[in-house]
Amino acid sequence: MYKIAICDDDKNYREKIEKVIETEGILPKSEIRFYEYESGKELLKNADILHDLVFMDMRMPGLDGNKSVLKLREYNRAAILVFCSGYFEPTSDSINIGQPFRYIMKDLHDRSLKREIPAILSKVKLHCGDSSVTVTSAGRVIRIYTEDILYICL
Repeated sequence: MYKIAICDDDKNYREKIEKVIETEGILPKSEIRFYEYESGKELLKNADILHDLVFMDMRMPGLDGNKSVLKLREYNRAAILVFCSGYFEPTSDSINIGQPFRYIMKDLHDRSLKREIPAILSKVKLHCGDSSVTVTSAGRVIRIYTEDILYICL
């Protein structure tokens, strides 16, 4: 199951992203689970879901995309992150720590979204095929990919 989070205060844009993903056909509809969030705070309350893909609006009331990404990476380093905004405003911290795969500029006809979705979904499909181990530590759930494990001591 592909867990896709869409964090944007614009409900219409969240629905647009879902529609474009479903019509693209790269991921089977039956294997996609969408999670919609109106704010970064709402997304972080559900960080234990360990989303595979996160679309993050950079400009939202309250906890904006930059701050949300920094906190999200404390829980989920493995999620593929896509920044979305009508304005180009990522901070160096959100780029360095957040490590977005793509930055989508919102436009009237969603050209940028439609152009980038195939590459994003292909990356998710490839990434989710990797083997991983889920660990609970200090009240947090963390996904560790087996390729990142150097040594295990029991």
